[in-house]
Amino acid sequence: MLLTCALLCAATSAPDSLAVTAAGEIYRVDSATAAATLLNSIGLPTHCLARANDGRMWTLADTGGGVSRLLEIDPLDGSTSMLAPLNLGGVARGASFDADGSLFLLLRPVGGGSDRLARLDFATLALSDIGSTGLSTLEDLCVAPEGRIYAWDSGPGGANGAGLVKLSRTSGAALDLAPAGGSSDVLALAIDEVGELRGANFKLYSIDRASGVDQPISANTFISIEGFQYLAGMSRIDGALALERTGGLKRVNTSTGAVGPVFATLSGNLVASTYVPTTPPLGDYIVFRDVGASTEVLRVDPSTGAPLSLGTVAFDGVRAAYFFRFPTATELWVVTDGGPGQPDQRRKVIYPSLQSFVTLPLTGFEDVLSVSTDFTGRHFGIDQTHGLFRFDLTSLSVPADITPGATLLPSVTTMRHDPQGRLFAASGVLQRLGVMSESATTVGAAPLGDIIGLDFFSIGQTPAPSTYCTGSTNSLGCNARIVSTGAMHPSASEPSGFDIRGVEMLSDKQGLLFYGLNGRNAVPFSSGFLCVKSPLRRTGIQNSGGSGACTGSFSLDFNARVASGVDPALAPGVKVNCQYWSRDPAAPSTTHVTNALEFVLAP
Repeated sequence: MLLTCALLCAATSAPDSLAVTAAGEIYRVDSATAAATLLNSIGLPTHCLARANDGRMWTLADTGGGVSRLLEIDPLDGSTSMLAPLNLGGVARGASFDADGSLFLLLRPVGGGSDRLARLDFATLALSDIGSTGLSTLEDLCVAPEGRIYAWDSGPGGANGAGLVKLSRTSGAALDLAPAGGSSDVLALAIDEVGELRGANFKLYSIDRASGVDQPISANTFISIEGFQYLAGMSRIDGALALERTGGLKRVNTSTGAVGPVFATLSGNLVASTYVPTTPPLGDYIVFRDVGASTEVLRVDPSTGAPLSLGTVAFDGVRAAYFFRFPTATELWVVTDGGPGQPDQRRKVIYPSLQSFVTLPLTGFEDVLSVSTDFTGRHFGIDQTHGLFRFDLTSLSVPADITPGATLLPSVTTMRHDPQGRLFAASGVLQRLGVMSESATTVGAAPLGDIIGLDFFSIGQTPAPSTYCTGSTNSLGCNARIVSTGAMHPSASEPSGFDIRGVEMLSDKQGLLFYGLNGRNAVPFSSGFLCVKSPLRRTGIQNSGGSGACTGSFSLDFNARVASGVDPALAPGVKVNCQYWSRDPAAPSTTHVTNALEFVLAP
């Protein structure tokens, strides 16, 4: 009877979410009307549902004795495929992905006792116990886009429990965020498209992160939901904060362009913002407020918007702020107005002491609006007069205008790279920027308003290109090398800009770049090593040119190869290993090879 009702209701609904029940049933749900459509039944108890950063849905089906099946769910028809059986030592009551793709699990031990927080490495399926939560009636957990781990304590035997709690990433201990308690009806947690926290069971609930208050936002679902996820829910990869000039904070989904309501308002003359990576994988959200002859620095809670003053820096005219991450340290930089006719200044600020350390001019640029670094450490700025430019941190660096002439992006007010190296901007609406073409494409239609800061919750997930392995010494005694150049990251969507070069090659010789998608290798080859695992993919023959010993070079724009579609396997997230090969008639092998380059394709 209930299923018939659900099916009839769903006929006019728009399912935007997925749900599982303790009986192993999988439903599509319309979160606006609560209409539910049964898709499939696993036949095993399920108590959780997790949405990966790539949008795929996963659950853990309990087979008894602390063993579960890790299942991927097709959200279209509810069909499942098993990745692996897992001995968890308990029943998975909650699951949620972190930014690095690992899976946080809330486990109820077989032998009883407090629920425990654990982490599953999705690459190796290794399970790491984090610690006891101190509570034994937790029903689900959720990693919010800003990294906080929420869980819901429903209480024993139908009595209301502690409600919303925060779990420590390092110990698993639960901190009660809702002293008044919370509804026993909430059995599942999820983040919706605009970053709001939701609960689910017989109804769907809105949950205030600051107070833990839960309010019903739907009619009866007619099913008892124990795992719930939005199909377009905001993840840590695509979640961002937008700071309005008037102080309002909004959450932005950069995959869909959806913008959440203002959830907090900061006072005063706000001028810039940035995330500063501190203890991985979290960071501090920093906002700068003009207070006259100096600038106040605020650390703002990205969950609630609550500000904490860290002190002031003894300069004003702040235009932009950004961070730069070294392998062993993170630096905070602030761009300030250089005065009439003078270039703007970039100032290194020691964080969190706020001591100003170094001042360098942005020669040729007097109206800087924003600066950002991508995951490779390349620096980009946007100037009101000149548009996009790039530079590095050295004192001798002279910024270069990427597209000389008048700016083609007159309405952009702020920009920031996402964790995968893509460049986004705020210009009344969310936009995706093309660096080399200095162009903008609108992402969604939701209005952003007058935004002075756009900052991502997660930073630098895609590794920078790196070299490895050993090439051969050619017949003239030179060690040819492979390098990457250009102003951009390797990308599956940018039409050009990521060049792979072979340098110090023999002059006037034929050669080519070959690459593979199966990782590294180290097999003796051509007086050096074959550093790429088979199968190998070969690009076109080139001539090295040059006019003297070891002055030849090869170059291939790998972004252009991806854009050509000649190799459909080159998709976002794919790791590429590559190496140059060239003729060397005077060598015993008659050929030689460079060392190798490894990189991951960003979207």
